[in-house]
Amino acid sequence: MARAAVLVAVAALAAASAADGVVVPGLVSPSGNIHCVYAARIDRRNQGSLLCTIGHARYSTELQHRCITRATVDWHGWSLSPRGEGSVVCTGGVLWFGTPRYVRVAYGRDWHAGPYTCHSALTGVTCLNRARHGLFVSRASWRVW
Repeated sequence: MARAAVLVAVAALAAASAADGVVVPGLVSPSGNIHCVYAARIDRRNQGSLLCTIGHARYSTELQHRCITRATVDWHGWSLSPRGEGSVVCTGGVLWFGTPRYVRVAYGRDWHAGPYTCHSALTGVTCLNRARHGLFVSRASWRVW
């Protein structure tokens, strides 16, 4: 997914949801390439989730093709539930409600929100939930567990 598309999508979601007054905590990597938000109010049951996106990655075309082929919608990043394993997100709609407030997390530092801890490193961003499931995102690779 192109960085411009990510920024446009984030700006559109922020503008559309600014009226609801919900601030969504988020992190951005020092390079500005990786963004994650803790969407505590992701659905009507208040089943929160950590959602991460990347602007530029070697595998973007592959994941976009995978989502279009399997789910007939776009690739939008990764999701991590409070207790479950991380997953690739294929969606055609809004993923969260609220206005993001991003904190730039320096390499070697951690960010905490709700049941999540993310670690920023030169090699990428690793996020874990309290059950020790997680996701790793970098420009070169990704994985979920």
